[in-house]
Amino acid sequence: MFGAGCYFAEDAEKVDQYARPDAGPSGPGHAELAELHARLYREGRTHPGEDVFYAFVARVVCGACLHTDGLDRNRPPRDAASGQEIFVEKYRRPVNSDMKQLVEIPGTTPPERYQTLVVNVAKGPVPGVSSRSVLRNREFVSFNRVAIYPEYVLAFLRKLT
Repeated sequence: MFGAGCYFAEDAEKVDQYARPDAGPSGPGHAELAELHARLYREGRTHPGEDVFYAFVARVVCGACLHTDGLDRNRPPRDAASGQEIFVEKYRRPVNSDMKQLVEIPGTTPPERYQTLVVNVAKGPVPGVSSRSVLRNREFVSFNRVAIYPEYVLAFLRKLT
């Protein structure tokens, strides 16, 4: 929703919205998960035979954070509540032309840009913003992959209670 970046959440509920099922060694997509299966299911541990979901636990250096309740979809994209611009022109890289760069921090000398976009939970509907995007869980979007250290992989089952 906010461009090419790495998306993080502090609530497992948000992560669970994007997790895809792993049905096991005989399930669809097994070839893509073969290396992960070899690392997780060894020394007597086996896949449970039902849908398993995975999530990373990562350490992320956020640096200076630009907060928003959501984006006004007009061009250029702005914070829906304050009208402040969020992104500068697309940051052109040969590998990924969708990479974004956040605006400069006001009053910094030499000029410094924000490093992380924090999408806060809105207190109510925000004009021009889909309510699905900001009303449930706060998100953190990092546009700097070197600020991210994936530390653990969690495997979990969904159980209805």
